[in-house]
Amino acid sequence: MDLADPKEQAVNILLVDDKPSNLIALESFLCLPGYNLVTATSGHEALARLEEGEFAVILTDIMMPVMDGFELATHIKNNPKFNSIPIIFMTAMDSNVKDIFRAYDVGAVDYLQKPLEPEVVKAKVAVFVQLFAQKMIISQQAATLIESERREQAYRIAELQSQAAAQQQRIRDALRENAYKKRVEDLQTIQLDVTRILAESFVVSEAIPKLLATVCQGFGWQWAALWNVEPGTGNLRCSEIYHDGSEGMKALDKASRLLTIASDKETIGRALRLEEPSWVSDASGTHCPPREIAMAIGPHGVVAIPIWAGGELAAVVEFINNTVEPEDSLKLSTLVDIGTRVGLFIERKKTEQTLRESEERFRLLVAGVKDYAIFMLDEKGNVKTWNEGAQRIKGYAAADIIGQHFSCFYTPDAIRAGLPELELTSSQADGQYEDESLRVRKDGSMFWASTVLTPLRDGEGLLKGFSKVTRDITDRKNSEASLRRAYEVLDVKVKERTAELEMANNALRMEVEERERIEILLLKKQEELRAAKELAEAANTAKSSFLANMSHEIRTPLGAVMGFSELMLSHDQSASEKQKCVDAIKRNGKLLSNIINDILDLSKVEAGKLDVERIEVPLDEILTDINMLLDLEATEKGLRLTLGTEGKVPTRITTDPLRLRQILFNIVGNAIKFTDQGGISVTIRQQPSDDGKGHLAFIIKDSGRGITSDQSTRLFEPFAQADSSTTRRFGGTGLGLVLSKKLARSLGGDVILAESELGKGSSFVVTIDPGEIAGDEVHNFVPSKAVPETKGEEAPIRLNSINILLVEDSLDNQLLISRMLRMSGANVETASNGQEGVEKALTGKYSIILMDLQMPVMDGHAATQELRRQNYLGPIIALTAHAMAEERQRCVVSGFNSHLSKPIHRKILLQTLVNFRDNFVPGVSKGFDIDGQKIREAR
Repeated sequence: MDLADPKEQAVNILLVDDKPSNLIALESFLCLPGYNLVTATSGHEALARLEEGEFAVILTDIMMPVMDGFELATHIKNNPKFNSIPIIFMTAMDSNVKDIFRAYDVGAVDYLQKPLEPEVVKAKVAVFVQLFAQKMIISQQAATLIESERREQAYRIAELQSQAAAQQQRIRDALRENAYKKRVEDLQTIQLDVTRILAESFVVSEAIPKLLATVCQGFGWQWAALWNVEPGTGNLRCSEIYHDGSEGMKALDKASRLLTIASDKETIGRALRLEEPSWVSDASGTHCPPREIAMAIGPHGVVAIPIWAGGELAAVVEFINNTVEPEDSLKLSTLVDIGTRVGLFIERKKTEQTLRESEERFRLLVAGVKDYAIFMLDEKGNVKTWNEGAQRIKGYAAADIIGQHFSCFYTPDAIRAGLPELELTSSQADGQYEDESLRVRKDGSMFWASTVLTPLRDGEGLLKGFSKVTRDITDRKNSEASLRRAYEVLDVKVKERTAELEMANNALRMEVEERERIEILLLKKQEELRAAKELAEAANTAKSSFLANMSHEIRTPLGAVMGFSELMLSHDQSASEKQKCVDAIKRNGKLLSNIINDILDLSKVEAGKLDVERIEVPLDEILTDINMLLDLEATEKGLRLTLGTEGKVPTRITTDPLRLRQILFNIVGNAIKFTDQGGISVTIRQQPSDDGKGHLAFIIKDSGRGITSDQSTRLFEPFAQADSSTTRRFGGTGLGLVLSKKLARSLGGDVILAESELGKGSSFVVTIDPGEIAGDEVHNFVPSKAVPETKGEEAPIRLNSINILLVEDSLDNQLLISRMLRMSGANVETASNGQEGVEKALTGKYSIILMDLQMPVMDGHAATQELRRQNYLGPIIALTAHAMAEERQRCVVSGFNSHLSKPIHRKILLQTLVNFRDNFVPGVSKGFDIDGQKIREAR
């Protein structure tokens, strides 16, 4: 069998290794034509794969979890279905005698050390693949031969039975007619002669001439020829001729050997085309011209018999009689019987030839194996074949040993004990016999041998002989003996070194435990790395989502600011229209500020840097603020906003009032935004918590749009809203709910969607930790109603006679802030960077310095530090777009007295400057300790 031929069926090879990388490496250099590589990552999976087909060889790793290679080999060898499959072990461990011996003990045929040499692996695998392929071919051919013989026997039996019945009838008729009896006897004689010729002939070319002569002479005919069917064309060509030697037949012989006859020509062509016998009593004028000219024999008859071999029409036998003879059914049936026997003979000889060729190839393959003695025995145990490995191991040449009984390889003691006969009988009973014992070479020397004896049977289970494989394991046995002696010496010293061994064992156990701990840590680190990777990918996705949403949310009010700013430049605008533009610019500027504040707050929460204070605060004060600020918004939409309590609630709680207001503003504000009719209720009550301390709960119910269960799963994700239409209709960044949830958790509680029904409304629950609750509790709460704001004239803030130095690199900010200050009566000078600001501050007289932080040449921090280094004691206020607490602390360290966040609010700016004008004492006041409360009020 040519494994490189893609038409041949691929041979299965099982690769077992718990590491996919090792399997990939094996597949890379074993991925050859004719190989079907089947992989398994564990011993159990390998056993399952073995159930799926026949395998030529198994390559398995030794060190595997759950079931190692030794255990896998033991399972395989204990299973009669798989114990004949060769096993090659692979290991990365340092080779030691004990492991190698154990590998061979469990049935391995080889032991490979990693890293593997591809060429070595391919060469070793190729040997077992060739052995497996030859084994399969021999099995198939043997089955074919046995089936052919069985069919022939069955046919013969059927024919004989049929002939016996017909013969009985003919005998009865022959009793009445002696001439007929004589004919039958003559035909039987011909049949017996044909059978004898076929039985005595070894090849087809030897049998056909004798057969043609026998039939012609028996029937008294002058001519017989065998016409073979040419493959491909289907035409007939003459291969063998018999005739009586007359001149006419000689001429016909010469003409026929050079002729090719098609299926539509002559009697033999008709038999070929119709696939049935043909008897033509007078065939004169039916032949092809060359044969017709040659046949100057007058009237004659022709009989053509088709020959079938292997299910195909292989040839046609032609008989010629010089006389005109009517069709004789007895003769015709005899000829058909002879043709059938010839066809079976041809088929059997072809099968035998194929089998001989296969056996020869197998013999050459086995002869080339040098590491194993592989030879065949007949049924009695006599040697039939001998390979080069057998000659190398046992010392006998093929001529010396073939025909000898295999007991000559055994020691006298083994022969007396009847071991050779025991092996033959045991192998027949168990299907195989394996043994390791001493054997004798031709020169009388002995060696240790590992032998496998397998009986060979035909398709009917009849014993045909034995195959025997012998491997020289003397080196292994010697090593085992040396090892046993070493163990005996070691056993003497065991008692003396028991304490040392126990200590070593404890140390080894600790090392194993440490390795296991390290492996667990390594697995944990791998999981952490995988989780970190997933978090990083999620963060990258969130970043993209953040940029997309912020681009939309910031550009929308920014576009309004820019658009209305351009409208104000138009001379066609009236004063009222310009005022509307100003209001729109302020409204969108405030919206931009709120967006940025939400982002900063969310960033602080995510980073764990949000400062949360816990102070005691009256609960009704917070509820009143919520009611007064949001009731007017609800009333404008025609909605009812009701606040109330359920059960006893504390009058004072300990929390961060600013963050609690922010949460309630977001949740209640959302309820108002998404409700078109009906109302919103806020119910306050106490409820138990998992830690046993209890929570204060705010239940916000609305009669608004509601959401679906699918939408609710995305509700608390950053930048997420129920659907895209929500953003188009109501606007918003989608940060409110997620920010509220994180703020609530920082206050010891949470924000959840308790229930929601599409078209009927939603119910949110906000919980916080109220801290230690005082003994005084209230049963209900009646909040103050909001009163529409009435615009009155505010007293202007004046900064007369104040000299202010504004250090700002942005010309637009210089213009804006200078204009604000000069409108309030201040004197303002400007500097465009920190270096210029330091020079002017040290040479001029200024009541207050407003210092930007990020500037070219010298930034605000460096400039302030330089001024303080040169003993400048005046107040310096930081102007920055950074609103983080860390930036505020950095300003304190750099020497600033206060901090204002951009965008600058005119009222806060003026109030801060008045506070410093009225309260700041150089060298005594710090600044932050005198302005904080007033600035919060101004906001």
